[in-house]
Amino acid sequence: GTNPSRSMSYLQTIKNGINRITGSGATSGYTTPGQMSSAGDPEVSIPITGFSGTTTPMPVPDRQDSGIAGINSPPSDKTKPAIGKRCASDFDVLRCLGKGAFGTVHLVREKATGRLYAQKQFKKASLRLKNSVVAQTMSERQILELVNRHPFIVKLYYAFQDQEKLYLILEYGSGGELFWHVNARDQFNEDEARFYVAETLLALEHLHKNLKVVYRDLKPENCLLDAEGHLLLTDFGLSKVAVEGECKSILGTKDYMAPEVIKGKTYGYASDFWALGCFAFHLMTGQPPFFSANDAKTEQKILHGKLKFPIWF
Repeated sequence: GTNPSRSMSYLQTIKNGINRITGSGATSGYTTPGQMSSAGDPEVSIPITGFSGTTTPMPVPDRQDSGIAGINSPPSDKTKPAIGKRCASDFDVLRCLGKGAFGTVHLVREKATGRLYAQKQFKKASLRLKNSVVAQTMSERQILELVNRHPFIVKLYYAFQDQEKLYLILEYGSGGELFWHVNARDQFNEDEARFYVAETLLALEHLHKNLKVVYRDLKPENCLLDAEGHLLLTDFGLSKVAVEGECKSILGTKDYMAPEVIKGKTYGYASDFWALGCFAFHLMTGQPPFFSANDAKTEQKILHGKLKFPIWF
């Protein structure tokens, strides 16, 4: 296992780095459906009216209680539930965190409390043109509501709509994407990679065991860091509640796809563990294990190539 003192020393280093780059260099990691990669999903017609504006507000967590030891702990006494419904006018937009073909993500401040959130907003007119994007938006909202409270999964606080847009109010990962930190340093050492792989594994375990969710798009770009340097798994647009643990759609990010996904076979939770291995390799080397200039070559490497490990492994 990881030496606790070395892990905490590293966590402090990451935290110091986050303080230096917050608000400047690190990208947000809050993607919108226009940025998602997907193929093969059946287009199911889901009415916009299914996106209810009556979401029960989630409790606002005390992030100081979100360490590894707190995973199965009850909510802190300091955790106070938010009261009442919200609408767009309850938040001040501070800056844009990311844009996609169908929506935008903003950093917002709640007027009543001063708390910072990430606000995903989608134009209804754009969503009606593509049912699969509506399905992804609905899926993300429903899965985040199921998650409720986990220290390594981004939290949904509110979901509401007005005449023109749908809104998701999410936990703000002020440390930016894990991907940004890997690129900034070229690679993590073994202890550092193990630390984030462990937190990711705990998030996946919760999704698989408790919610029957196959995540389907694990990669450093979909992992944010909070202000303390802990991981927040985000972007559930491609995830699926698979009661029998089986999926068939060919989707995700090619570099992290399991062979059975590429072949179009039925797959399940194991595909997330394949992606976790690619994720760990990426953290320690700076790129995925089967990286290539185009998708076709990447597929061939995954299906038939021999994995080459760096000499320092």
